[in-house]
Amino acid sequence: MEGNLPRGSLFMVTHSYYFAHRDVFLADFKDVAQKVRDGKLDPFIGQLFPLSDAVKANQILISGVGVMGKMEFVVDAELAKAKKVI
Repeated sequence: MEGNLPRGSLFMVTHSYYFAHRDVFLADFKDVAQKVRDGKLDPFIGQLFPLSDAVKANQILISGVGVMGKMEFVVDAELAKAKKVI
Protein backbone atom coordinates (compact mmCIF):
# COMPACT_ATOMS: atom_id res chain seq x y z
CA MET A 1 0.00 0.00 0.00
CA GLU A 2 1.16 3.46 -0.77
CA GLY A 3 1.10 6.47 1.53
CA ASN A 4 0.75 6.74 5.23
CA LEU A 5 -2.01 4.80 6.88
CA PRO A 6 -3.38 5.96 10.22
CA ARG A 7 -2.58 3.72 13.14
CA GLY A 8 -5.12 2.72 15.68
CA SER A 9 -6.44 0.00 17.87
CA LEU A 10 -9.85 -1.02 19.02
CA PHE A 11 -10.88 -2.78 22.17
CA MET A 12 -14.29 -4.30 22.08
CA VAL A 13 -16.33 -7.02 23.66
CA THR A 14 -18.09 -9.32 21.24
CA HIS A 15 -21.81 -9.83 21.52
CA SER A 16 -21.42 -13.53 22.25
CA TYR A 17 -18.76 -12.97 24.95
CA TYR A 18 -20.82 -10.24 26.62
CA PHE A 19 -23.93 -12.38 26.91
CA ALA A 20 -22.01 -15.51 27.93
CA HIS A 21 -20.16 -13.62 30.72
CA ARG A 22 -22.44 -10.64 31.32
CA ASP A 23 -22.34 -10.71 35.13
CA VAL A 24 -18.55 -10.92 35.28
CA PHE A 25 -18.12 -8.24 32.60
CA LEU A 26 -20.49 -5.81 34.33
CA ALA A 27 -18.93 -6.36 37.75
CA ASP A 28 -15.42 -5.78 36.37
CA PHE A 29 -16.55 -2.72 34.39
CA LYS A 30 -18.21 -1.15 37.44
CA ASP A 31 -15.14 -1.88 39.57
CA VAL A 32 -12.78 -0.24 37.07
CA ALA A 33 -15.10 2.76 36.58
CA GLN A 34 -15.33 3.29 40.35
CA LYS A 35 -11.54 3.12 40.73
CA VAL A 36 -11.19 5.81 38.06
CA ARG A 37 -13.82 7.98 39.79
CA ASP A 38 -12.10 7.51 43.18
CA GLY A 39 -8.72 8.47 41.75
CA LYS A 40 -7.25 5.02 42.50
CA LEU A 41 -6.72 4.35 38.81
CA ASP A 42 -5.50 7.09 36.49
CA PRO A 43 -4.90 5.65 33.02
CA PHE A 44 -2.77 7.57 30.51
CA ILE A 45 -5.06 8.96 27.88
CA GLY A 46 -3.85 11.09 24.99
CA GLN A 47 -7.12 12.89 24.31
CA LEU A 48 -10.56 12.97 25.89
CA PHE A 49 -13.70 13.88 23.99
CA PRO A 50 -17.30 14.29 25.03
CA LEU A 51 -19.46 11.83 23.15
CA SER A 52 -21.01 14.74 21.26
CA ASP A 53 -17.61 15.23 19.53
CA ALA A 54 -17.49 11.68 18.13
CA VAL A 55 -17.32 12.90 14.52
CA LYS A 56 -14.44 15.28 15.32
CA ALA A 57 -12.56 12.52 17.18
CA ASN A 58 -13.00 10.14 14.26
CA GLN A 59 -11.71 12.74 11.80
CA ILE A 60 -8.62 13.29 13.95
CA LEU A 61 -8.04 9.54 14.20
CA ILE A 62 -8.41 9.08 10.45
CA SER A 63 -5.99 11.93 9.71
CA GLY A 64 -3.42 10.53 12.14
CA VAL A 65 -2.22 14.09 12.83
CA GLY A 66 -1.31 14.65 16.45
CA VAL A 67 -2.63 11.30 17.60
CA MET A 68 -0.63 10.07 20.57
CA GLY A 69 -1.92 7.75 23.24
CA LYS A 70 -5.51 6.64 23.56
CA MET A 71 -8.46 8.70 22.43
CA GLU A 72 -11.39 8.18 24.78
CA PHE A 73 -14.99 9.31 25.00
CA VAL A 74 -16.28 10.53 28.33
CA VAL A 75 -19.94 9.80 28.95
CA ASP A 76 -19.98 10.40 32.71
CA ALA A 77 -20.71 14.10 33.35
CA GLU A 78 -18.89 14.18 36.73
CA LEU A 79 -15.78 12.55 35.30
CA ALA A 80 -15.87 14.87 32.26
CA LYS A 81 -15.90 17.93 34.53
CA ALA A 82 -13.12 16.50 36.71
CA LYS A 83 -10.97 15.88 33.62
CA LYS A 84 -11.93 19.31 32.17
CA VAL A 85 -13.42 17.78 29.00
CA ILE A 86 -16.58 19.88 29.22
